[in-house]
Amino acid sequence: MYGQLSTYTALGVDLLQAGLVDTVVNVDYSSVVIERMKKKFGESKNLQWLQMDIRELQFDSDTFDVVLDKATMDAFVPKEIYGEAPNENCQTMVNEVKRVLKGGGQFVQITFGQPHMRKKYFQPLLEQGKAETGDVKYTWKLEMKTLGVLFVVYSKLWNGSMQVDRDS
Repeated sequence: MYGQLSTYTALGVDLLQAGLVDTVVNVDYSSVVIERMKKKFGESKNLQWLQMDIRELQFDSDTFDVVLDKATMDAFVPKEIYGEAPNENCQTMVNEVKRVLKGGGQFVQITFGQPHMRKKYFQPLLEQGKAETGDVKYTWKLEMKTLGVLFVVYSKLWNGSMQVDRDS
């Protein structure tokens, strides 16, 4: 299942129509955005539009195969640009995404933010994974690519851990 955090875009709809995903759940903080997108694209069992706060996602743990952030974190970081302390909202967002991703799931982030402004929020996951498993093979991994001169950063964070049977 594919979850998209910033919904004022047709990206999720395009992925669904292209057959690249089977279900898209779009989440946005703004009820106005959600209503506009419902009217524009409709809803079905495979396409949902939900008003929700990324810092308190109303999904069970281990729900999504992929979570895409298209500039959601960008809305939280303006204070940092002016030298203020790192934003707790960004770390809370990353922790929530971690919670709702399935083992082996991927978090893809598309942002205009500079890589160093994003990487610090993923660092605790990278360090936590190594501490818990002691094996880099089964930890979180981070891949960042800068595309073009506008600092469009494509970050991909994935949980390389094996799927755990929670009944055991």
